[in-house]
Amino acid sequence: MGRKADVVIPIGAITSVEVERTENWDSGGNLSHRFAPVLVVADEAGSTRREKIIEWRGEWWGQTHAEELAAWLRERLRIEPPRGDCG
Repeated sequence: MGRKADVVIPIGAITSVEVERTENWDSGGNLSHRFAPVLVVADEAGSTRREKIIEWRGEWWGQTHAEELAAWLRERLRIEPPRGDCG
């Protein structure tokens, strides 16, 4: 799993940094949580795509790390947090 080739993203194309949360049930009936900071990138035509940076598992630990990295990236890139996001 993971990227096969490097992806170059111009800084000016990054419109947002968000945290995606996913939940999955395993075959044993256990719920797992995953958190991933993602870059929202716009092309010249205005279409957007989402580029996952990294993904962490775990309710508290994963969410904390994902939100801290997203906040750090927003600060460095001078991007406002999405509405409703406290990270």
